[in-house]
Amino acid sequence: MIVKLISDYGQREKTISKNAELANVIELIDQLDWIFFYQIVIEKDSNNWIEIGGSLFQDGFAVILEENGESTILDKAPENIKQIKTVARYYFEDKIHEIKNLLQKKLDHDLISVHNLKPVSKPNQYFSIVVLMIIVSIFTLNLWFFGFLDGVHLLLSKTEYAKAEVIKEKLILRKGTYYAKKIEFKYQVEGVDYTGNINAGNRRANINVGDFIKIEYKLKDPTIYSYVGKYVKIRPSIKSNSIEAKRVKDSIY
Repeated sequence: MIVKLISDYGQREKTISKNAELANVIELIDQLDWIFFYQIVIEKDSNNWIEIGGSLFQDGFAVILEENGESTILDKAPENIKQIKTVARYYFEDKIHEIKNLLQKKLDHDLISVHNLKPVSKPNQYFSIVVLMIIVSIFTLNLWFFGFLDGVHLLLSKTEYAKAEVIKEKLILRKGTYYAKKIEFKYQVEGVDYTGNINAGNRRANINVGDFIKIEYKLKDPTIYSYVGKYVKIRPSIKSNSIEAKRVKDSIY
């Protein structure tokens, strides 16, 4: 089978092998740093292939299956690297139904695991488990929403800040009809020019080409950075009940 590796959100594509075996794919999966976004395509022919893509850090995973020229995004996605390897193995063994069963039954398996933790003899025990899961989910979503997770890898490093200019933006198709914005920016550290990119998402969807953003970077390696915020233009408050105010206002606008 033909195996391709796509990185940088579709901007880079590399053919790993035109006659790959399962061992080659497993080795490739182990070599990749899944903190970053990758897509692995295993292709029988142009009308029959599978794409496994995503990341552990922010995007999550998704599986696209094409059979006889018809593409389908599977409802349930792999949760970890082990499941990615299992999906690849099933595809090499031509067990398409096993792939669908593995991903469709994931939720049922999780429910069985929860019930097997302890016999549920009272209704309030089950209620406590549900409440705990909701609290943990809300806490995790808040960490993600406020950008705390974006800078985890910088916590133990000496950092500095830089002003970066947005030079490119691109919409990336995600599951179904959902689009995520990816922005590319440039910044300078001690006279050296650098470029970087971030997933804009819902929090940063109002960032456009020409805008300036603030980033935090690692002193020893400025290519490691984290998004901090967007610079905005603040106009002075002007009273409109005087000739001087009108003159100043006209000079600004």
